[in-house]
Amino acid sequence: MTKKLSGLIQRFYLCLGLLVFIPLLISAQHTIHGVLIDESSNQPVEGALIRIPDSFDQTLSDRAGRFSLATSKSSGITLYISHISFEKDTIQSTDTQMTIRLRPVTYVNQEITVSATRADNSSPITYTNISKTDLDKVNLGQDLPYLLNSTPSLVVTSDAGTGIGYTGLRIRGSDATRINVTINGIPVNDAESHQLYWVDLPDLASATENIQIQRGVGTSTNGAGAFGGSVNIQTLSLSQQPYASLRSSVGSFNSYKNTIGFGSGVVSDHFAIDGNMSIIGSDGYIDRATTKLKSFFLSGGYYGKKSSLKAVIMSGKENTYQAWYGVPEENLKSNRTFNPAGMYLNQGGDTAFYDNQTDNYQQDNYQLHYTQQINKAWNFNLSLHGTLGKGYYEEYSAGDDFSKYSLPIVIINADTVTNSDFIRQRWLDNTFYGIIGSGNYENEKIKITIGAGANIYEGLHFGELLWSKDQALASLPLKYYTNEAQKKELNVYGKITGKIFDNLDAFTDIQLRKIDYSFDGRLSNGDIAAQSASNSFLNPKLGLVYSPKSNQRIYVSAGIAQKEPVRDDFINSTSLSRPKPEKLTDYEGGYQLYSAKVRFGLNIYYMNYKDQLILTGKINDVGEYTRQNVPKSYRSGIELEIAYTITSKLLFEGNISLSKNKIKNFDEYIDDYDTEIQVLRTYGTVNIAFSPAVVSMARLSWNPVRSLNVDLTGKYVGKQYLDNTESMSRSLIAYLTTDLGLRYTIQLKSLREFGLNIRVNNLMNTEYSSNGYTYSYIYGGEMSTFNYFYPQAGRNFMAGINLLF
Repeated sequence: MTKKLSGLIQRFYLCLGLLVFIPLLISAQHTIHGVLIDESSNQPVEGALIRIPDSFDQTLSDRAGRFSLATSKSSGITLYISHISFEKDTIQSTDTQMTIRLRPVTYVNQEITVSATRADNSSPITYTNISKTDLDKVNLGQDLPYLLNSTPSLVVTSDAGTGIGYTGLRIRGSDATRINVTINGIPVNDAESHQLYWVDLPDLASATENIQIQRGVGTSTNGAGAFGGSVNIQTLSLSQQPYASLRSSVGSFNSYKNTIGFGSGVVSDHFAIDGNMSIIGSDGYIDRATTKLKSFFLSGGYYGKKSSLKAVIMSGKENTYQAWYGVPEENLKSNRTFNPAGMYLNQGGDTAFYDNQTDNYQQDNYQLHYTQQINKAWNFNLSLHGTLGKGYYEEYSAGDDFSKYSLPIVIINADTVTNSDFIRQRWLDNTFYGIIGSGNYENEKIKITIGAGANIYEGLHFGELLWSKDQALASLPLKYYTNEAQKKELNVYGKITGKIFDNLDAFTDIQLRKIDYSFDGRLSNGDIAAQSASNSFLNPKLGLVYSPKSNQRIYVSAGIAQKEPVRDDFINSTSLSRPKPEKLTDYEGGYQLYSAKVRFGLNIYYMNYKDQLILTGKINDVGEYTRQNVPKSYRSGIELEIAYTITSKLLFEGNISLSKNKIKNFDEYIDDYDTEIQVLRTYGTVNIAFSPAVVSMARLSWNPVRSLNVDLTGKYVGKQYLDNTESMSRSLIAYLTTDLGLRYTIQLKSLREFGLNIRVNNLMNTEYSSNGYTYSYIYGGEMSTFNYFYPQAGRNFMAGINLLF
């Protein structure tokens, strides 16, 4: 065993040991007890956050409005109290027993818009909430997946190796096509591919108020079914006071981010505007993996006591040099930043790289939200949305046959030419629009939500040849394929949470989705194709939440999610070979404890799949590789979370996920170029690709003085396989990274806030790859395997300043 591997394992067990044994260090502190009362109705306020500023001491109020908060302070205590439905309040007191009366908010809050798709303590759902404060601590330029990296069961990756540009995340081993993402309740996954390209939403974090990540099936929402989890994002909410901000950061690989923000505060008692603009850039760790990102966010609206009307506009424009091919395994040790994208032989026979091997895309998101508070029990919201996207990627393609572009052979100087080098662009011009709405009723005994959405997607796919070697084609540019697609979706859902007893809630949720998808025209491979398909899904969920004490929660749930195939599954098949939809039955159960010093969570899950779609190497009836339905597969695991206030100045946080991810009876197909027949290899039960058995995080945060915070974070990701053969030669080795952060914030006479933020990523300079892919074939009676990896940057840093006026 190498020293490096031994050290990695030792550090991992240190993180694990801290996670398990730190709760044993709990000691007594001064405790404040209180009760929160609604000033207008004299009813208790549940779910309010009570915290002591500039410390890690915080807790939540229970059903009776009661709270207990331990602190090392015995005098001059300041309590900060916040709740969605009440005005924020700051209380200064030395009393150990207090009653605090909260004033209902004057304006209808935007969070009503997203509450229909979110979970709370009465929901038997596994979820994590991330606040704007949490995001601001790490928001120096990296894409949103990297800002969420410390949450349970989550693994991130970056094509450029820096977290800027093309990035992705997996939850419980499920990729982006199986993670439902909404912004203010609006679905943002691409309707055809089900992908979400975070690069199209640059610096979304600066426009975000809070995020909820639900793992597993979760609650019913808009958009494609959640097979691994969902990410529910709420953009900036109403700011009562005017402000202006400037955030600027620089770092390794010529990385930078500049953001300006502003807010009008409430004008004329009812109107407000908020916005920001950002520019982000980086040379990337991988060769030529440059990134140039621009974005803006603007929201404005009317806010009344009973209603609000809010418009949101988000726009992102990206230009990135392609780094999505990965680094060939043979280059990994000698040149781990090698990028094969755009490589060709010039006229002198030397290797060269095309300088415009780029991806270019602009996406504009428009939202209009209307919210009406009918009375204390009833409210409803209605949202209109539209997304416009247009862009292309350009590439140098060497030695292509004319037949690939449905072109006839040409005669040049009496020579017959059947192939050439080309420069081509492949375009997507798409629109996505629709209407969603929900009604919400709540009293002391029951909560009811009824929601619906209707969405239409229209996508135009086309390609153009811009250049050919030796002028093989005289008439350029030439459009060589056009394909039009349309997708219509209708979903209706209802949720009910009711009290069976004072400490027992029952939850039920049912959703109906109907999807119609069609496309017609020529594909990028030259084939003419036209297909249409319809799917209808009924997705029920139910569960129980038991609260033996006010600060404890025990829950169990079962839910079903069904999901249609993606565009590639359709275009690479016919109606005879088309794969079936996937089905997931998810069972979850857990325990949570909230106390003055400790927050603890334990969740156990079993996700049973029927007809899960995976790549097997099989070629179908149209000669294309396509995903195949696997009859039986599953994911099972346990997730532990803990936050422990060691002292008023030192906080430990950690989580660990242990899982088994299996396919029962896997078949692999390998191309045999000698016989032109695929070879079948049969396996028993195997591990699902990209599904590490262990994912963990441990963090120590130190707050030595009021204005300074230092944190040290370790993230461990276990071994992952590149495919489903469970072959060590096709795998990603386990890795552990360590990040160090320092944040210094003070208030000045001329500034509401001055902040300095420094983060050192991968402090121990670990060499690792976070993603990859593999393929094999047989030639000359021998099998060859080719692996490609996505190496991540070694030690690197970002440093920034924040000015708030």
